[in-house]
Amino acid sequence: MAALASSPPVSPWRLELVSDHKLKNSHITLTENTALIVGRNAEQADIVIAHDKISRKHAELLLLNGKLRVRDLNSINGTFVNGKAIKEAVIRHGDTLAFETIVFRLLCEQEGEQEGEQESQHVGAPDATQVSTAISPHQTLNTSQIERTAIRNASVSATQQVRVDLGFLIGKSPKFNQQSFPLPKTKVLIGRNANNDLHLDEVSVSAMHAELSYENGEWQLRDMGSINGTYVNGKRINAPTTIKSGYEIRIANVCLIYQLSYLQNKYG
Repeated sequence: MAALASSPPVSPWRLELVSDHKLKNSHITLTENTALIVGRNAEQADIVIAHDKISRKHAELLLLNGKLRVRDLNSINGTFVNGKAIKEAVIRHGDTLAFETIVFRLLCEQEGEQEGEQESQHVGAPDATQVSTAISPHQTLNTSQIERTAIRNASVSATQQVRVDLGFLIGKSPKFNQQSFPLPKTKVLIGRNANNDLHLDEVSVSAMHAELSYENGEWQLRDMGSINGTYVNGKRINAPTTIKSGYEIRIANVCLIYQLSYLQNKYG
């Protein structure tokens, strides 16, 4: 918990909360050369997350020389990087970090700006009404104080550089429980074959089962003639169906929850 060096803090890095709608759109600013404990117990943790799925001392974060290292502290419900359980790992810009179902994304303003400069085209995107609360060490995340983000369809000025996060899916079925599946592009094929964008290795899932496509500012889910069906909020679909944040998607026996993530203009 103590500073490892006396150099001035440099903080282009932050963890942006992208899941659990009661905590959504908060962010944790990370300080260079400082180790931070994430946990539920205010006496033991620097970053306190008041959630019953978080262990008293859940994980340790260390930002050193521009790299964020995370170490699980034998938590009960686990620490995940890009949907995979880890004991210790280095997280890079754009990666997801999850403590049980609470998912953050690591952002570096400098790297985000570099990506923006490389964009050759401007992207149409939803307009986000954003609630952003900075979380400093020793500050508790109160789940009752932060409202969900309202998303509306709109166009973005052609003169703006933007990054659109298309959200992600969180597994709820036993085999995929708490796994996070980012949606990295505007068309995502889902199926049992490994060449699908979202590979679900489950016998009930067809080889090419369903397709998610981002059209006119919203996701559309289509069944691709699967044997065991595609469901939205418990109802089998036979035509393209709009998917919104919090909706339950079932691919045969695999249950997933769609969570909208964030929209940042140059990560500002």
